[in-house]
Amino acid sequence: MAARIVITIALVPADDRRCTLRDDLVTIPVEGVEPCQVVVATRFADANPLVAHFRESAKNFLVREA
Repeated sequence: MAARIVITIALVPADDRRCTLRDDLVTIPVEGVEPCQVVVATRFADANPLVAHFRESAKNFLVREA
């Protein structure tokens, strides 16, 4: 059986320091990106509580004051 490699990319605000809590994550600055719209897509009526918590977190943390 071949080894499986998983690569995940997340864009977070520059002042977000959660990545510093884990030594298995690498951060690379992305500069020159204007503020943009974020979309969260889920399956219709997904009953997984993690989905609901993620959506709520996205609403709370991804909205910035102008």
